[in-house]
Amino acid sequence: MFAMEMLYRLRSEEHQILRQGFGQWLSVLGYAPTSVASMPRHLQEFLYYQESRGKYSLSQLSAGDATDFINALQTRIGARTGRGFSTAHINKYIQVLHLFSQYIRRTGKSGVGFTLARLPEDETLPVWLSRQEIRRLYAATEDDVLGLRDRAMLSVFYGCGLRLQ
Repeated sequence: MFAMEMLYRLRSEEHQILRQGFGQWLSVLGYAPTSVASMPRHLQEFLYYQESRGKYSLSQLSAGDATDFINALQTRIGARTGRGFSTAHINKYIQVLHLFSQYIRRTGKSGVGFTLARLPEDETLPVWLSRQEIRRLYAATEDDVLGLRDRAMLSVFYGCGLRLQ
């Protein structure tokens, strides 16, 4: 069992069944095996969040619960990175909640619908160094073995168009 599944262990049998049924539904719809594995884990985290707020049944959920969950994600710090979640990561949860909403409505389990707008993606343009800046980088290397190594690395980075962001 994944560590995340242990961390967000669902207490409600109804929630456990919803998670499993959601995964099967995704599989029937032809989603990729990686999505069929990951999306129910994202849903599990949402359902666990609801349980932590005293909601153990689908009949207790409202559309605002999804918004509250997304707002909570936007303030959370990732354990691995020590930073807030990226927009793309949060948008994955929004996608999962949208699909879960479809699942519970189409299967007749609930009429609750989550209408969440995707967060705008950060569009950062790449930054290029000028020729003068490249020359200064080369000039900053020493005339020893380490300098030779540094110039070789600069040549590879520059020649391949690699950049560090």
